[in-house]
Amino acid sequence: MYIPPAPGFRGFVWEPSSEQDVVVLFGRLVERGDLALAIDYSWTAFPDCIATDTATGGVVNIEFEFRSSNFWSHRVEWRQLKAADPSAHWWVVSWHDDLSDIQRQALPGLSIVALRERVRNHDRAHDEKTVLNWYDGAPDDALEMFEWRSAGLATQRRETLRRLKEFGRNADGFSLDWPSKPDLPWFTVRHMATDIECFKVHANGRIGFPFHRWRSIPAAKKTEMLAALNGALATTWFTGREERKKGCDAAWLLHDSSMIDAFLAVWQQDELFA
Repeated sequence: MYIPPAPGFRGFVWEPSSEQDVVVLFGRLVERGDLALAIDYSWTAFPDCIATDTATGGVVNIEFEFRSSNFWSHRVEWRQLKAADPSAHWWVVSWHDDLSDIQRQALPGLSIVALRERVRNHDRAHDEKTVLNWYDGAPDDALEMFEWRSAGLATQRRETLRRLKEFGRNADGFSLDWPSKPDLPWFTVRHMATDIECFKVHANGRIGFPFHRWRSIPAAKKTEMLAALNGALATTWFTGREERKKGCDAAWLLHDSSMIDAFLAVWQQDELFA
């Protein structure tokens, strides 16, 4: 059951679903004293954050990840930096800890600070909640997670997502793909003959267009497709996005049933994929 935020609530309506959410949550935990750290600085290079353990005075290098297993791609650089400064501590701050035993053994001295159970245990013991809505279904069931997360959307936005999902499921020549490891759950509608991802729909109501991955579509044909989308929706939003990964709120772009009809009709124009 969806729990809406009450007046004055400060926290997450939903479980964190991205690395950015983890960073925001980390800041809150530091502020309220759950983590005894003084932040020196954060940036976009590896590692994401340098801090001081205020209990010991030691340096802590922190990398933020949604899943701790994502740190595996940094292992070579991590070993180099660790060898250069053996006294520094290394943390991976994540929402889920899903490192395999083999990966864990190959990363000696790396501390995993997984926040999900830490935060949930806190919320069970305190009236002031950090997260209102917790997902208790199968962790890799993207469809179930999508239905759970999208339940908090307004009726019109849920209807927009339903129409897009049904198109991918039922329209000739298209397929509906779900991720094997959903974070923020989503589905992709794919054109089967060309294997391009037409659009990706997230459970928070956003729609994305991975135009930059349309490698099998010539540039001129891609521009023609974007012009057709502009024309159908009476917008210029798609102009100049041939090599960009862009998205927006689906309800803003497709704000009524007629706009959804026009949008889906564009994708069914066979000549645009010829």
